[in-house]
Parts: sequence; structure tokens; C-alpha cells
Amino acid sequence: MTTYAPDTYSGFGHQPEAIVGNVHARVLHTGLKASALVTSGWVAIGILAAIAIIGQQPKLLCMITPMAAVLVWARRAEVPEVAVEVAVPRPRVVEGDEVVFAVKISAVGSPARWVDVEFQLGSGLQPVEDSPLRHIVGADNEEATEIEFLGRAFEFGTVSPKGMTVRVMGPYGLYGRDYRFTLVAPIRVHLQSPKTRTTLSPSQFRAESGTHLSRQRGDGCEVADFRPFRPGDNPRQINVKVSNRRGDLWIAQRHPDRGADLVLVIDTDDDSSNIRRVAQATLALVDLHLQVHDRVGVLFAGMGFHWIEASMGRLHRHRIVELILELQGNSSAAGRKARSFPDRTLPPNAIVVAFSPLSNRRSRTMLAEFRQHGFTVSVVDTLPPSLDLYADNVAGRLGARIYRLEREANRAELAAIGVNVVRWRHDLSLEQVIRALRLGQRNRGGRR
Repeated sequence: MTTYAPDTYSGFGHQPEAIVGNVHARVLHTGLKASALVTSGWVAIGILAAIAIIGQQPKLLCMITPMAAVLVWARRAEVPEVAVEVAVPRPRVVEGDEVVFAVKISAVGSPARWVDVEFQLGSGLQPVEDSPLRHIVGADNEEATEIEFLGRAFEFGTVSPKGMTVRVMGPYGLYGRDYRFTLVAPIRVHLQSPKTRTTLSPSQFRAESGTHLSRQRGDGCEVADFRPFRPGDNPRQINVKVSNRRGDLWIAQRHPDRGADLVLVIDTDDDSSNIRRVAQATLALVDLHLQVHDRVGVLFAGMGFHWIEASMGRLHRHRIVELILELQGNSSAAGRKARSFPDRTLPPNAIVVAFSPLSNRRSRTMLAEFRQHGFTVSVVDTLPPSLDLYADNVAGRLGARIYRLEREANRAELAAIGVNVVRWRHDLSLEQVIRALRLGQRNRGGRR
């Protein structure tokens, strides 16, 4: 909320600043401003005065004298001043939701009968149908007048209104006072992450319990095998049916449920057209694996690196979402510059899934190093095939073939060292991509 009162500035053109809550406002007070009627009146008076002087017509001068007196009186009349308060009740919305901007206007001193308020929406916001962005109201010094402006958030990330203009008109609407607000209200617009049911298949697990079925033997629900009872075994593991059939004591061995570590690598050098679906895929995988009690870490790699350590819980998800919103449209915020990311920072036995167009040699080298150090690495190639743009001439077709060969060579280079590469075409859903990743993980090694 930002509050503006006339005593926060002095003089023409002064720009006071107010920061209250989540709205930053810069106010420009332009002083008294004549309306179009006053300007036209003075122009007409000047023309008639010139005609009267040149034509020596004193009666015409007598006619325009009252008009000039009225305009002079209107200029000296007091124009009310107002106090303005701006607030954003919901600074966090989901993409497609309406954002409410609450404006309160109260008069300082004499009441204002005519207050023209016009609101300007910024990028990422669009007008709502049947909700005007301009209101003409009255303001009293006893009770504030409340106005609500609506905007619809259609682009995820951080959006903000552009500004607001408040014009207070004096008697008969001849002169007014303008207040121009430059508003900066950071509104977080969250994505609607798609729902998916398929989790990635880890090859190694943590010692903590989770929901992934391990190939090891221990306490769990899934029966793995039966063996004869030995001294020291837990009597609760004795299976009555098998013991009766065998005529001796037999116990049931089970597969324990274990947790896993997932590391998502986001290439911030990706094209802006892919940022949206990469962000949706990231949030979907984060939500799904946090629900099954896996630890999730996110590495943003581009000009630099920003690492969110693998953890669990709602607060951890909030950190990931905040960084995704900050990096949308600002890949330079990816962190410190470095030649390579130290793989010792990653959790041992973690699943590494990267979303990358594979156009950056630095990213390919980093993923190859992860694989060489024993991590299970999968890459989702997010660059869509757009080679038909070069099919008009021979040079274009030749360039498209060279480009295609370079792409295939990059994928083959990673596949040769055991990296699972899946191409994400526009006709594939996220569920299909995750199933392809899971199938590739199984083909490169089972669970242990």
C-alpha cells in the first residue's frame, strides 16, 4: 500500500517517493492546469480584442471584458487538494486470475466534487471486460472514496502497473490539479503447473524411508522372497501359510520403501518461447516428487550458476517458485559466473534431469561431467525442430542439413557416455516426456 498526501511535496515538479507495503510510488505534481474550455476562451478573447482594437469598436471590448473577468476569477479560485492511497490486496496470483488495485481518495480541506482517476496497466496485465480503467468520483474530507481497478494477469513472472493519473477539477471545471503516479507494485504471477502421475525411476536411494520400491531387502510392504527362519530373525516376519505348507518356520523378505534425490538442471540460455513449458515441467516434477517425500534440488545454469540445495517441504517449494519467477525474462540473475559447477555439491546417487536446448557447449560439458562421476543423467532437448524456415533455396536447405547434423552429433555424444536424451516436441505432453525418461532410465540400468 502506498499513501500520498499533499504535505509530502512542495513546489512544481517535485517528485516525492513513498514506499509503504508492496507498492512503490513516484508522484509528479504538475500544479494548476487550465482546461480546454479556458484555453479556447482566452484564444477567443484575444481574437475579439484584436478585432475591437483594429476596428475601433469599444462596444466589442465591453462585451469581452466580463468573459475575461470570469476566467481571471476562476484562476484565483481554490482548487481542492486530495490524498491518495493505493494498495494491492493480493500481491500473489495465479496466471489468468484478476488483480485488484484498491485506490482510496480523500479531500484535504474543502471537498472535491470532480476527481478524474485514470489507471494504466503495465506489461503482463490486460484489462478486464466490463471493468473500466477510468472513474470520475467526488472526494470528501470525512470519508475516503474507494475505487477498484481490475487487471488480468496473463504472463507468469513479476508484473507491475504502469501508473495512475488523478486530476482534481476546481469550480465549474475550468482549472484542475494533476497528480501523476508512477507505480511499481511487484505482483507475483504463478504458473498453473500441469498434473502428472509418473515419477522418475531412481537407480539408487537414500537411507530414509520414502515411496520408491527398492531392490534391497528390509522392512517394507512388498514381498520379495521367502527363506527358512534363522536364529536372530524377527519372529514377526514368520509367514504362517508358507510355514504350514513347508512344515518348518519360514519368513518373508520384503522390499523396503526408500526416498530418492532429484536434481533439476534448468538451462537459462534457452529460448524465451520455451521458458514457459520448461517452468511448467519443473514445477510439476517438483510438486510430484515432494509429495512422495523425495528431496529436490534445482540448478539454474547459464552465464552463471544458482544452486538450490536439495530439500523437502513447502518452504523449499516456495524458494524454487520464487527463483523461477525472478529468472523469467532475466537469465542474467542466474548467479555467479564460473567455468564449471562442482559436482561434489550434488547429493550422492541423485537423479539429474536437465532441460536444455543443448546449444551451449558449457552446458553439455557440465552434463557429461555429471555422468562421468556416476550420476544418472537424463536430458530433455527443449529446442523445437524449426528447419522448414530454410527450405526456400539451396543454401537454406544445406544450412538446415548442417544444423541437423550438429544437433544429432551433440545428442550422440551424450548418449555415448550413458546420458538419456529425449526430444520434447510440441505435440508431446509432459506425461509422455516423463514416461520416455523413465523408459530410458530402465534401459540404462535397473534399480538397486
